[in-house]
Amino acid sequence: MYCFKGCGNGRDADFAHLGEETNDRQCAAMLDEALDIIVGLWSGQPFSCQGGHFNLQEVTFLPKPVQQPRLPIWVGGGWPLKGPTQRAIHWDGSCMYQYTNGGAWQDWTPEDVQALQSMVETQRGPDVSFDIRVGGRERKDDLEQEQMFRQSMAEADVTWHSEFIPPCEPAFVRAQIMQGPLRVE
Repeated sequence: MYCFKGCGNGRDADFAHLGEETNDRQCAAMLDEALDIIVGLWSGQPFSCQGGHFNLQEVTFLPKPVQQPRLPIWVGGGWPLKGPTQRAIHWDGSCMYQYTNGGAWQDWTPEDVQALQSMVETQRGPDVSFDIRVGGRERKDDLEQEQMFRQSMAEADVTWHSEFIPPCEPAFVRAQIMQGPLRVE
């Protein structure tokens, strides 16, 4: 079984009603610090942190993760925005969406995948393990078009594809599960 930790800054709307920080730069700094803390806690050793946002006094999380050196961390956010992209490159993978000013969903292209892979190779080297997850939207009604999209992503060496199932009745979810994933050759 493959486990990973996905993370991202969130959005103003996600936090504003809860009295949480909504400034993008502050949220990014908090996320960076929190990721370092998670990695420290996953070590299975006593861990302390006196950071700019969080303070922990010698905490030990047990059992430590089976995956070593730790669970992979995938970073979400808007591609190709600099902050989320650099954060993803620093960690183990990307689960980013295609950023658009209008907010409309836009699929990744093979060229986007190649650009991110090139950035990872330039900054971390050609032999680093790095996952790229695309998707995150509902399956298209035109299954042939959806299959072609997924095939293009597989050929671009995308490692994962996810699909969104909106809040709905359990019967719909069961039907989606029974339909199974779309496979590419």
